[in-house]
Amino acid sequence: MLLTTVTTKLEAGVDLKTIFIRLMERLASYANYSEQPDFSINIFELFKKSINTFLEEDRGDIDLKKFLDLEVAFLNFTLNCYSEKVEYVSEIITSWVKLCSKQPPNNFTPECQECIVKFLTLPLKTMSLAILRMEDYPKLMKYLPYVQRKRVAN
Repeated sequence: MLLTTVTTKLEAGVDLKTIFIRLMERLASYANYSEQPDFSINIFELFKKSINTFLEEDRGDIDLKKFLDLEVAFLNFTLNCYSEKVEYVSEIITSWVKLCSKQPPNNFTPECQECIVKFLTLPLKTMSLAILRMEDYPKLMKYLPYVQRKRVAN
């Protein structure tokens, strides 16, 4: 709740998505150097709620690249801090499929495609083939051209 309270008091021009990305990157880095990070609250739920709020607020004028960057950071954070919670990864993938399915094809710029490639390859490193059993994982491949799909497969 503290995070939500603090962010509502910031000035209008502050880019909260970038702040959240950096915070998640730092927490993921901390988790890499700590044997078992001990968070007294469920930070995953806190970030998830904030990201959903961002999506609701930006509904009409979404910057897809910024949201994809945010979700990549969220996935990386989750894989590092909650590696045993496969359902969390599944939730993030499902939210990506929903977000991408609402976008017109011309929104998937080469930069957005790079984010999708990164998003699809991150869990392969830690979850191995278990990620391929998730129902929504292969659905993201359709937003990539053949060359990018081939990169994910390698």
